[in-house]
Amino acid sequence: MSPGDWVVLNMRGHAEAPADVGFWGTQRRLTNLRTLDLWAPENPVLVNPGLRGNINSKALEIMNKFLPGYSASIQETMHGDVIGEDIPSIGWVGTRERDVISWELFLEKLPPNTMAEIFKLISQDYAATGVGTFSSHLYFPKMMTGYATLAGLGQMPIRFDVHYSIHRMPTDPQQTRQIYRRTGVLQGLGDDYLWIDGVASERWDSYYPESCTGPDTTAPAHIKARETCPQPGDLHWDTLENAMKAGWRLAGVHICGSESARAFMRMIDRARAVTGWTIQEVHDMHMTGEHCDVIGKQPDLMEDLKKYGIILSCGPDIIAREAPKWIEDYGPQMNDFFLPFNTWIHEGVQLVGQHWGTGARGEPGTLRYRPPFYVTWQAITRKFDGKIWQPGERIDRVHALKMYTRWSAEYVRKPDKLGSLEVGKFADLLVIDRDYFTIPIDDILKIRPLMTMVGGKTIVLQESLARDFAVEPVGPAYNFKDEDVEHIGLPLSEIARKFSAN
Repeated sequence: MSPGDWVVLNMRGHAEAPADVGFWGTQRRLTNLRTLDLWAPENPVLVNPGLRGNINSKALEIMNKFLPGYSASIQETMHGDVIGEDIPSIGWVGTRERDVISWELFLEKLPPNTMAEIFKLISQDYAATGVGTFSSHLYFPKMMTGYATLAGLGQMPIRFDVHYSIHRMPTDPQQTRQIYRRTGVLQGLGDDYLWIDGVASERWDSYYPESCTGPDTTAPAHIKARETCPQPGDLHWDTLENAMKAGWRLAGVHICGSESARAFMRMIDRARAVTGWTIQEVHDMHMTGEHCDVIGKQPDLMEDLKKYGIILSCGPDIIAREAPKWIEDYGPQMNDFFLPFNTWIHEGVQLVGQHWGTGARGEPGTLRYRPPFYVTWQAITRKFDGKIWQPGERIDRVHALKMYTRWSAEYVRKPDKLGSLEVGKFADLLVIDRDYFTIPIDDILKIRPLMTMVGGKTIVLQESLARDFAVEPVGPAYNFKDEDVEHIGLPLSEIARKFSAN
């Protein structure tokens, strides 16, 4: 490669231990800036092993020129100001500090219409798996420009409820803390296909091994030291508190551990002292927390979640990735913490389903190659990584479906328009090839979407149903086959070995 060319290394786990490389990246065991400088002294380097990444000196120099304050942002986001280390000198970067290189630097000259077309194609792929509305973060201006362009052209295939996360653009931390006080409150801005529902933050809490359980769990000191618990003065704490003081709803905040959930409600109370909001007014905003990995079911916490009206958005697939590691580090005490869906529902905690994207149109041989109703099936069976976890927390298929339909309509702030087929609501519907309510539970994995309609318009129509209607197919083909579900429920290492051999 020529001097100055970017080197981007995307790493996958070994078939025998597919999660290890991501863990090494999270714990800074993989590499560092000095090593990368030795390997590529004349090229900017970006290493992607998982949630965290690594860059070298050339990359850091470029990013500080492209985004003044980039190094200062890394220092705070990666807690260097707390642990007393110079994080930029190590070249260790968080998810968005890494991703901004791809989204903003690499795509700097990409025309807005091209970005809009990319998002249109991605949205059509989601529609092929039965999605009519989804909700996620928008972190970078390029993303917002692409979706705004697509919506302005009237070509949004499906609906997008946006968690506004523009503060994840790594620049001067002091400017970041104040950004939402300067924009005005934008939640509700948009139309029926693209709208903003509030301010989010992924850095409130993180996944294993960093989820904050605090005094709810015990473990050796070096294990507990991994937990990153939000505190006033943290960049993400101050940014969210200032946003709420300015009148913003908080939605899409990563709340993975029990103590981080309590901290979130403490932060809300700090903001309420300024805004004068009552608990009922906070409750009616229905703020949301994401992932919920090890929040658990402590009575005080469940009561506060209900009191503050917080909606938990949780995907059961996270148990397969994380539960064995939590048990290894913390012991059997963790069993009561893993997504107690049945308890939450019956105690009145508001719950919706989360899906980390479907791999049904992805590349066969990857761990993300899964059918659309995969997480629904997991919520019903509690089958993860070759075993059943907490069978008492299984839920029936009616509740599982509501998590992804009627209850989710409240999450995206449109319960009067979405979530069920009723007169006066949007004509959004999905036709599938078998009866979800009566088929054997394991056959739920084989459900095949045949038609997705959004706003009365057919976005996707598969060939088999198109023949019945005597019309042409519409949109991308759905290629998942019944035999592709045979690996579901096997241990991750066995799945990886199988796919590696193929």
